[in-house]
Amino acid sequence: MALGGALDRLSLEVGNRLVGNRPDAAGLEITFGPTVLRFLRATRVAITGTEFGATLDGKPVYSWWSLPVQAGQELVLNAAKRGMRGYVCVAGGIDVLPMLGSRSTDIAGQFGGLGGRALRDGDRLPVGVPPQRGHVSFTPEAPEFGVKAPTWCKFVLVHEPLRRGRHPSGVPWAVPIRVLRGPEYDSFTEAAHESFWSDEWLVTPNSNRMGYRLAGTELKRGQKADLLSHAVVPGTIQVPPNGQPI
Repeated sequence: MALGGALDRLSLEVGNRLVGNRPDAAGLEITFGPTVLRFLRATRVAITGTEFGATLDGKPVYSWWSLPVQAGQELVLNAAKRGMRGYVCVAGGIDVLPMLGSRSTDIAGQFGGLGGRALRDGDRLPVGVPPQRGHVSFTPEAPEFGVKAPTWCKFVLVHEPLRRGRHPSGVPWAVPIRVLRGPEYDSFTEAAHESFWSDEWLVTPNSNRMGYRLAGTELKRGQKADLLSHAVVPGTIQVPPNGQPI
């Protein structure tokens, strides 16, 4: 089962701070988009994470900014331009029933959040009472303000040659990842070792929050005995019988 909560915890925390919430208040995690949100009362919102080219009643608005919204206004998040996940934080936080100490949704387990499922058209989300901190900056009447986005949010370019060129947006297709050898490393062939370190691996569409499924050269084992099943921790690379890492 995947780890619950926001996948990009820093983006969620910054968004919450921009609207005066506790850093761990519940927000909306949006994958790719597009999404349309209509507000039934005046409040403040912040969009963080990937860039959606968002508009409020048709007017462009910035990400990483604290935005006042009025009752009846619509916030439109178009399809993500680069990256994958973004966050919308609302003053007071999303006030769904906590489960196991969290308001997040486990879609695979079908619990938490709003009925244990992804949101659908027409859903209404309860919002908590905005924090009373005596700071006028977080009221709906206060002007908008923001922070500089983290460097990584600009999809940092890797300054080294890349064999597959660049995405049409100008961002490299590939980025290097630092890896440490695990206890089963020596059970693979020398050819598999060479491929693992030097080849490029494609993240496939059947990846999810539990892991990125990669496609590339088959990693073959020199030892035919089955590997024992054991628990894994975040960051572990598994190699199933098909030789394609997860």
